[in-house]
Amino acid sequence: LPRSSILSLYRSILRHAAAFPSTKRRGMLREIRTEFRHGATLNNQTDEERQICHQQQSRAVDGLKMLQQYVNLNEKNTGAWSLQLGR
Repeated sequence: LPRSSILSLYRSILRHAAAFPSTKRRGMLREIRTEFRHGATLNNQTDEERQICHQQQSRAVDGLKMLQQYVNLNEKNTGAWSLQLGR
């Protein structure tokens, strides 16, 4: 991915992770920042480094998809849930 796309991905993940309701949100945000900074230090010179970067990018995209699903579910359907017992 181009650098601009990676930065956009990074910002989106941070934005969605900040909205994720969890008692461990701070740790999650810290880990996201650390992982992206570590990826930025790789210079992609070797095949192994390229493979690591590709795997990390794939994990980041998958993580963003999961965060988006939860945040969108939480925002759109907050009052739409109901539970009916005995029917």
